[in-house]
Amino acid sequence: MQTKMIAAALLLSTLGTATLATTANAHERWRYAIEKREAKQHHLIYQGRHSGALTWRETVMLRREQIRIARMEHAFRADGHLSWSERQALRYAQDAAANHIFHERNDREGRHYWR
Repeated sequence: MQTKMIAAALLLSTLGTATLATTANAHERWRYAIEKREAKQHHLIYQGRHSGALTWRETVMLRREQIRIARMEHAFRADGHLSWSERQALRYAQDAAANHIFHERNDREGRHYWR
């Protein structure tokens, strides 16, 4: 009888550990996906400014948008967990920022004297 109880306790503890590891991996996956996208957007802004496709004002506006998204992410992570709706809000904000970066880089309002 005690052998069965010990085996059951061992099985439950193993399953609990596996569940926690899976949850942690999913959490880390979302975190790195968000960070990777932020880094790509920062790089696109830098490239646009360096190539002359972005004016000074456009660059300032896009950087402020990136700061606002970072602050939103920081506020969402304050409790140590990103819920589905918080991830969705971050995704929408990053989508909008990506669209803004694309349109500002391709609107032909560059620094023509720089080229």
